[in-house]
Amino acid sequence: RQVLAINERCPLRIETPAGPLFMVLVGAVIVGRIRVVGLPPDGDRRVYPPRPLEVGQELARFEMGSTIVLVAPPGGPTPLDSLEPGQTLRLGQVIGHFA
Repeated sequence: RQVLAINERCPLRIETPAGPLFMVLVGAVIVGRIRVVGLPPDGDRRVYPPRPLEVGQELARFEMGSTIVLVAPPGGPTPLDSLEPGQTLRLGQVIGHFA
């Protein structure tokens, strides 16, 4: 059995002044849960109406840890030159910017 085929996924569309971003929370098989603030753990997984967020405000969390994939359209945010694959990141650390 392929492990990645059974991972839990939670796709989120984030509207920004520069266009949409798509964040996919990927919870591996050993992760307890993915919790999105404002959504019940079971049932409809849509936030309606959309919930505005302030910079640094909690959006979601893993109850043990896993991976986040951020997808942006061409012309979207630019990663910092200093960002390296496998680099440890800290909460609130800048990883890129909009042009």
